[in-house]
Amino acid sequence: MGNQLPTQLLKSAADTIDRYGLLDRSRPVVVALSGGKDSLLLCLTLRELGTALRAVTIDMGYEQGWADRIRRRAHAVGIRPEVVNAREARAQALGSGAATVRRGLTVLDSLGTGNKATATPCTYCYSVKVMLLDAAADRFGAGQVAFAHHMTDATASLLKESLLHIDRFDRGHTRYERANFESLVSELVAAAADYETEPDHLLLRAIAALVSTSRVGTDEPPRQPLRWDFPDGTEVVRPFFDIDEDAIVRAVAHSDIQPEGSGCGHGLTLSTQTPREMVHQRVLAGRGDTAFFAHATRLVRDGIARDGSSITRSRLLRRQMLGDQYKPAIDELDKL
Repeated sequence: MGNQLPTQLLKSAADTIDRYGLLDRSRPVVVALSGGKDSLLLCLTLRELGTALRAVTIDMGYEQGWADRIRRRAHAVGIRPEVVNAREARAQALGSGAATVRRGLTVLDSLGTGNKATATPCTYCYSVKVMLLDAAADRFGAGQVAFAHHMTDATASLLKESLLHIDRFDRGHTRYERANFESLVSELVAAAADYETEPDHLLLRAIAALVSTSRVGTDEPPRQPLRWDFPDGTEVVRPFFDIDEDAIVRAVAHSDIQPEGSGCGHGLTLSTQTPREMVHQRVLAGRGDTAFFAHATRLVRDGIARDGSSITRSRLLRRQMLGDQYKPAIDELDKL
């Protein structure tokens, strides 16, 4: 196929799998395949490491012909994904998740007429995909779903959680407003740029204090439940946890992979960014070799337990910590 992968990337993924005991070798693992660089590379990496995998692509129906394009990209590297059409999924196969899928699709369809300055589809899209991936794992006899999130993703998640906390408690904003958060992101951009000469910046001290007291952590640890309402059910694993995005970009360039471009296909993502996307794109993208990135990744690892789970479980505790009024209500169509 001509898809030779860098030895160091394979070693890093294998070390992460071994360190946290991520994979149940007696069962296949479902890989969530979007067709992007990360998920295509994860499929090839796990295949090279001898892992039994089933690639699953969730077609949300945003763009006609999208699924066929992803199939072609996957087939070109020897991957045969199962494409699940979210709008044709059978309710009986989804069990308790059927209502979540129906509701999520209804909200996503209504977002086209929403406030494009503030609304994002991500919460609802993710919820639908989780239910469909859970059903796929059950169908294939897999207890795990592998996501291709990497250390840059995990770091963006931790920094986002920190800035939300600082916005709420240090800056005294009882309700999330995009402009306030963007201002904090701008401060973080400046602090990151000056890290080598000013590592004790006030904002960076505040972030480190939040991590050291286990008030914030990453939403994207090496392992966590796929569904928090069924914490002993299907598990998410992230074999790329110790690999930064720059290394993945280099690996894709090194091999003969033609990935799908970034973006989910939903129109609203063209006009707005979630808080996590702001941090990722404005603070971290293309900066995997900086002193600030090394500092931030140490903070990420400080919040990881020996089994690869998150010590803080920040996704689960966010609303409890920030308060009911901080995050907009569900019908306001925003995501933190």
